[in-house]
Amino acid sequence: MRVRATAAIAGAYDLAGISIPFALKGRSEGSSTYLGLAAQSWATYYGHPLETLMTEPATKLVRQALDGTHGADVLKLLPRDPREMFRSDFLDAQANGGSHWFLDAARANEAWNWMPKAPFRAYYGTQDVDVSPQESIVFAEASAKRGGNATAVDVGPFGHGESVLHAVPLIRKWFDELSTTA
Repeated sequence: MRVRATAAIAGAYDLAGISIPFALKGRSEGSSTYLGLAAQSWATYYGHPLETLMTEPATKLVRQALDGTHGADVLKLLPRDPREMFRSDFLDAQANGGSHWFLDAARANEAWNWMPKAPFRAYYGTQDVDVSPQESIVFAEASAKRGGNATAVDVGPFGHGESVLHAVPLIRKWFDELSTTA
């Protein structure tokens, strides 16, 4: 089996460099949830106390809110401004390019520093407040500089969910075109 092409929609690739700073701006209702999930997951996986990243009240709230029993209500439990959840030493490290285990974990889980050999299209909507459109643009540019075969595709002025609806037909058309050239 050979990969002919790949497409992704509204992907988060550079977690430490783009995703976390973008989410900390709190433009999306889900920003606190996204950051809380990453914090809780990486703290557990890498063996770091959540308290070394988040304030004491936020640590308790994140554990409670993200325990799997709250569904969509989780958005109402966490603060609207995600910066309120984090300790000042992390916020300083993030703002000034410093070191912190959470940023190290984000770098360890990045998905932008590679070169696709088969054609790869990264679709995005310019009005996405959940995942920065820069994720797709920067990934494609960095890949191309290294000789990779990636292209960022702007589907228009759409948010996160809407970009999926607009990207899927474009992806299908592209895949159909590729299948006729085989």
